[in-house]
Amino acid sequence: MLTEVVEETEMEFEKMPLTEKKFSDWRVVATDADGKEHVIFIGQSFTAVTQAFPNAFKDLLEEEDKAKIKEVMVQKWYGTASKGTWADRKLLPIP
Repeated sequence: MLTEVVEETEMEFEKMPLTEKKFSDWRVVATDADGKEHVIFIGQSFTAVTQAFPNAFKDLLEEEDKAKIKEVMVQKWYGTASKGTWADRKLLPIP
């Protein structure tokens, strides 16, 4: 049964396009008290990530992890797809 699931998943993956029409160069990252970063949402625009992050935050993190979050930041990618850096753009309220 597991073999069938793996084969189906591989077939579905092969049908997926490997490139995006537009690079997803925005993300929301939550940083906890220990400095650990949790990527909450990645998207193609500032508006998309800021609108989606409250629900993603609620759905992705466990309650104990949510309690440790000290900062939520929108970041933008600067560079090419293979080389660059994330830059802080806006501090968001913790949901």
